[in-house]
Amino acid sequence: MKKSELPIYVKMIFQKWIFWLFLILDIGGALAQFLIPKFSLPTNVYGILAIIGIFWAGYQVYKESVESYRLKLERISSELNIDSILKIAKINICFIEGREYSYYLINQKYRQTLIKDFDSNEQLITKGMKNNKIQNSENKKSEYSIPSATIVMNFRIENTGCALDVLVIGMKCERDFELPFDLYGQKVTSIQGNEIKYPKHMKSDTNLECKLQVKITPISYHTMAQFASRIKDLREIESKSKVIIWLEAVDGTGKRIKFSLDTSVSFRPLIDLYISHWLDCDQKELIRLAGGIT
Repeated sequence: MKKSELPIYVKMIFQKWIFWLFLILDIGGALAQFLIPKFSLPTNVYGILAIIGIFWAGYQVYKESVESYRLKLERISSELNIDSILKIAKINICFIEGREYSYYLINQKYRQTLIKDFDSNEQLITKGMKNNKIQNSENKKSEYSIPSATIVMNFRIENTGCALDVLVIGMKCERDFELPFDLYGQKVTSIQGNEIKYPKHMKSDTNLECKLQVKITPISYHTMAQFASRIKDLREIESKSKVIIWLEAVDGTGKRIKFSLDTSVSFRPLIDLYISHWLDCDQKELIRLAGGIT
């Protein structure tokens, strides 16, 4: 105890009823001995009573001080999230099993969308069919032979470490071969399609399921025949591209940390979608150039 705290400690002892009880007993004994000559107590009894009162009151003050200090520490710990800070920042990013990623073609004028999902074994499961059948095949051939596409990746962010704030989520694609299309326009939402507002706070031992959409647009300088030929090349090499889904976060100490998922995606389902689209459009020459069955 600091010297500056001693007067406060003594004042708190004086405020305890147990101190005053023993003090009254001391005074009462002294008065009784003075008023009643036959009433006699040893002198040391009065000293013992005073000491008991002081120590009992002092113990109560000590116990209350310790409890008050403990509650104060708990409050500070809660405000600063000390328990979380003491944990190591640890994030795991993984695909959602059974819904890893999917492709679909976009034809805005006719709202024609062909969707195929596939699992980790790349077994294709047809999820949707075209909404409007187009009767004029000549228009389809000339205007919508090579529509744009979108890849949707469904993944989970598992926070098994300290609480942190996710600042940004993104994706980059690395490949050893030239693609006949460009990937751009990343959009990350919750799995329900709601906007993710940054910074996104994640408590310890919580998960966040996300959906990342990337637009795929055929390279403009390719003719339809050139595009179909490049599709054939991709079919033959069983093309896969390395994909890195990453995020940057900041922990309770202000430290910035990066986490990532290194995986690969196959373009084979997208190629099959184009061939199915050309079959629907009666584009036999494009199917032949792409190595499909006409």
